[in-house]
Amino acid sequence: MRGTEVAEDVQAEIRKRARGLLVSGEAKLVIGWTEGTEPSRLRPYFCASPEETDRLVVDGRSTHDLATYLTRAELADLKPIAIVAKPADIRAVVVLLQEDQIKPDDVRVIGVRVEPVGSPEAEVEMLPGASLDDYVRYLNDEVKGSELADDVMARVREIEKLSPAERFEFWRREFDRCIKCYACREACPMCYCRSCIVEKNQPQWISAAASPRGNFAWNLVRAMHLAGRCIACGACERACPAGIPLMLLNRHVAETTREAFGHLAGYDPEGGYCYAKWETGDSDELFG
Repeated sequence: MRGTEVAEDVQAEIRKRARGLLVSGEAKLVIGWTEGTEPSRLRPYFCASPEETDRLVVDGRSTHDLATYLTRAELADLKPIAIVAKPADIRAVVVLLQEDQIKPDDVRVIGVRVEPVGSPEAEVEMLPGASLDDYVRYLNDEVKGSELADDVMARVREIEKLSPAERFEFWRREFDRCIKCYACREACPMCYCRSCIVEKNQPQWISAAASPRGNFAWNLVRAMHLAGRCIACGACERACPAGIPLMLLNRHVAETTREAFGHLAGYDPEGGYCYAKWETGDSDELFG
């Protein structure tokens, strides 16, 4: 159903599944969304008791990628954790499993489709199935590759046609607006390092100042750290207070990875990922 008047059966089903997981003990905590102080968006909501699930809400304002919380040290003693997850969030769970940041027994998923995310006119429906395996099959059969065929990717192709000098100037203007708040890092489920490179000062790899040199280094290093790992949720761009189009850069790297290695992040829990998997047939053309 469109808009914030989400079909009652969808809301009821999410609450029913969340309540069942808590009652059965399959999950000690359910993370979803609920109304907050800002009417234009929902906030993450942590349910530790069956009664609290009555406050769960999902609609076009369900923008947060809740997989971010699965690696938080503060929640380590509350596993297994269940999250209400959109397709991109499910892909984040898959990558976290591949990278051994969580174990299969640590997480349960309640799958929901919100399309487009962030729109008051979003369509909301339950994803088919009731387990992570079911949702992964759905992603591979119905969704795979679609994130590289939308309006954002069309804009990426336009930028790729620019000369190197024109591309440099485009990103210089964008990165000049960076205030080094690291909201992109905090919103990203793939940025789970306990100690980030920007916080190291002996030696200092990246300047902490919001200056052209430091801004370029931070944004490019982060993009490369997401190579083969970005699950195209868009959380970083939505979190950026300066409005930098970070997904243009992330999508370019994702498409380059797909073309070179046939890899898209978040579709194969049993497979490897680009940083740690090498095959003798891999092309080395990208590396000169």
